[in-house]
Amino acid sequence: MTAPQGSADVAEAQRIIHADVADVYNAIDRVEQWSAWMTSLTAPMSEVGHQAYEFSSTQGATTRRHRMVIRAQGPVHSFVAELDGQCVLDFRCTPHVPGTSVKISSRQLGKRKWRERISARRRTERCSTALESVLDQLAVHLENTDR
Repeated sequence: MTAPQGSADVAEAQRIIHADVADVYNAIDRVEQWSAWMTSLTAPMSEVGHQAYEFSSTQGATTRRHRMVIRAQGPVHSFVAELDGQCVLDFRCTPHVPGTSVKISSRQLGKRKWRERISARRRTERCSTALESVLDQLAVHLENTDR
């Protein structure tokens, strides 16, 4: 489900989180609780249908509404969701000696127009930075949570 390494349309981030793989995956899988640890969300996620959620997020001074549809969950600690019909978020959790390795990737859906491809690499770099921030927030949440 991931694109070839180095693709301009795929942003990735990976981190070791010092927590059990089941605890890490549980925090990712419980979408309705994301606002407890994801600082860019301005309110709790609202379920709007089977496996579909809406939420608001901020980036700088801009607030946006989003719709997320869960495409796949588990059973091997994976979670895949489509965001706004424009990209796919893919979380993968695997056991690692000091805790859990978590990799998150974001892949654009559909083909981009020629002009959009020109700035795709910069957009991917910004997205990778945002994904790293999400993993940092998840790690802090799990460190501060009684499991």
